[in-house]
Amino acid sequence: MYTIRHICVTSLPKLYEKIISIHSIMNKNLRCLFTALAFFWGLSVAQAQFQYNQPITVTNNENSLVLGWQVPIYINTAAEISANKMKTDGSDIRFSKDCQGTQPLYFFIDSGMNSTKTKIWVRIDTLTPLVDLVIYMRYGNSSASAASSYATFNGPYSSTDSVKPPNTNTVSDCQRSAKFSPKRDIIVSSFGKLTPDGTTRWVTLFDYSTQAKLEQIQVAGSSAQYSYTLLPKHIWLEANKDYIIALHNASGHQYYYGAAAQASPYITYADMRYCNSCNQNTFPTTVLTNNMYGVPDFHYYTVDTNNITNEPTYVLGGSGSGGNAEIELGANPHICSGNTQAILKYNGTKGNPMAYDIMWSSAAQTVGFTDVTGGTLMPNDVTINVPPSASTGIYKGTFTIINACGPGKSYPIEINVNQPINIDNGGNPTDTTVCPRDPSGFTVGALGPDLIYQWQVNNGAGWTNLTSGADYANVNSAKLLVLNSKNSFNGNQYRCMVSSSCASSISSNPAKLIVNVDPIVSTSPSDVLAKPNDNVKFKITHSGTAKYQWQVAHPGGQYANVNDGPIYNGVKTTTLSVKRVSSAQNGYQFRCLLYNAGNCIAPGDTSAAAILYVEPPQSVSSISANDVVVIYPNPATGNELFIKHNTSVKEAVTYTIIDKVGKVVAENKLDRSGTTKVNISGLAAGMYLIEISDVQSKPLNKTKFTKL
Repeated sequence: MYTIRHICVTSLPKLYEKIISIHSIMNKNLRCLFTALAFFWGLSVAQAQFQYNQPITVTNNENSLVLGWQVPIYINTAAEISANKMKTDGSDIRFSKDCQGTQPLYFFIDSGMNSTKTKIWVRIDTLTPLVDLVIYMRYGNSSASAASSYATFNGPYSSTDSVKPPNTNTVSDCQRSAKFSPKRDIIVSSFGKLTPDGTTRWVTLFDYSTQAKLEQIQVAGSSAQYSYTLLPKHIWLEANKDYIIALHNASGHQYYYGAAAQASPYITYADMRYCNSCNQNTFPTTVLTNNMYGVPDFHYYTVDTNNITNEPTYVLGGSGSGGNAEIELGANPHICSGNTQAILKYNGTKGNPMAYDIMWSSAAQTVGFTDVTGGTLMPNDVTINVPPSASTGIYKGTFTIINACGPGKSYPIEINVNQPINIDNGGNPTDTTVCPRDPSGFTVGALGPDLIYQWQVNNGAGWTNLTSGADYANVNSAKLLVLNSKNSFNGNQYRCMVSSSCASSISSNPAKLIVNVDPIVSTSPSDVLAKPNDNVKFKITHSGTAKYQWQVAHPGGQYANVNDGPIYNGVKTTTLSVKRVSSAQNGYQFRCLLYNAGNCIAPGDTSAAAILYVEPPQSVSSISANDVVVIYPNPATGNELFIKHNTSVKEAVTYTIIDKVGKVVAENKLDRSGTTKVNISGLAAGMYLIEISDVQSKPLNKTKFTKL
């Protein structure tokens, strides 16, 4: 398989024909170089002498980039030839991406010239997704030489994959052949051979089903190397159809043979076919499997498929009658009477335009507008002279853009004098949703003479004019910029008052600024005291619109997100449910993160933490010899709490009450009787820790209680 594209052309200048005629003794890559030079030599001959340009619009119907696609185009060459515009052999035909021929495209003339449907393949290097591309067929150059090229296609490929069987033999007057079928339609450009003795041979292509002879030529060349000769005319072979390529051995001729070798990527090799005591016109019928004899070969090319569902299409014609110039004009000018110039803005161009024409209507000419021919296109805008006698009205004309290839597209234009200000439906500002603190803006599209803009805001107290400053910019232009979309701006309405020195002012429709206000926690979750297997809930309230994420941390640990599952539910709501709590969860802390609901990058807010206390209620009767202390009632609903401690623990001397932030709120000695009454009337509702210590203040026991 070749790694360098071999370009062949159907017709070349005599110098290059002589070069190609000795191809059998040249390196293939060197042949490629000479034929490529021939192709581009043909493209460059007398470029300025091409008299005609036919625009052709090619459309990529895929939503993806298409590269190296061959587009079949049908041209009525008979009409151009009969009008003496095109050479009868088509040697003056060229294709290019521009009308001057500086961006040539490979092409191949497939069917005959002087036909109403001459088929020409054009290779398009790049087609942008869902975009039209205008290319040009150039012709009408009597000194041009042919440039139709096989390089339009993919290849060349060798039908045998350039293999060399190891064995040789001599059998006179025989055909050594191969049966094969293409996997896709292919175009054959030349026949070749590989022989040990370097003799000239007949190579013949047969249709297998009809045994008809499709083409037959003699191929010369050196011994022990592949040699090729161009066909008088290319041949298309159909996909999945059987053919036979045969090499004839005359008296004393040698040939190679061996086990069947790999075929090229687009051909399926079937078997070897042969006949003995036969000539080059004999169809070989005897079969020998798993062998390759001969070796006949041919070069072929393929048309790309690119795995495309919707192939590119084309229409004859494009922008203009030869020029591909286009321009993106802005709004038609509006002026006050007495102004002698109107400015026509434009935003972009295609096709390198350099000039323009303006043809005015008869009504415009009547008041003094004059046509413009070949006006120089200046950057960004076109200045149009307006006669002083132009009174109130609309004056119409046609603007035609021009490039080096001639006139391109034409556009209707209007000069509006003293016309009312107009804001159509597409020109009114529209509602805008933004994140807090982000910039935003509103735009008005108005038409009228010498426009003056004033933006206004209504925050619920009526309309007031805006001034530029820390919050707003461009308050006197068509586009208002809100520099800082504050939370307080949510719901503000904006409109633009548009006025003119020669037209009555009007107001745009109002538009609303919607700010995704930052959420703020109003109420954090409360601590919860629970018994094992209880179901508990933590709840928050907030202002604004929010998204939620609950988190949990074990005592002394880091917070982590929780997910809905067997233990937790409502992790992305205002209320978190914890199912069937256990003593292992005692001391767990829960909090909720709030995020802006508009997917905004904003700080949001975080609730305070709530603590889950899990401790079985104890009573006096539950104390045992191993218990140090029991608290009752727990939870406490009144103003008294009792501490019963085990009197056998002589070290128990004092008690200390600590709130959940670690502050000591009460302390005293234990009653030696074993029961101590504690006044808790001064304690706020909440969870507390009672610590029992010895005479040296060393803790002996800790337990919790809740005051309701």
